[in-house]
Amino acid sequence: LQLRPCRSGGNHRVWRCDIDGQSLLAKLYHQPADDPRDRLRAEFDFSQYAWHAGVRAIAEPLIADRANQLALYRWIDGDPIR
Repeated sequence: LQLRPCRSGGNHRVWRCDIDGQSLLAKLYHQPADDPRDRLRAEFDFSQYAWHAGVRAIAEPLIADRANQLALYRWIDGDPIR
């Protein structure tokens, strides 16, 4: 397993994970105590919906650990959106 931090925006932390010939994106969602919004649920659930509807312009959502606010997506090579 090789983890490399990626440049993150906002309060979330993001890593590229290379394991067994696969590249994944691990995203740790920041959840402030005074903010009731579940950012992981909103993003991951919509990504699953879009993926199952045939949208392939996004990273494939793989698994979410809701208790720890961590999600894994399939890595897409490219340049960050500015």
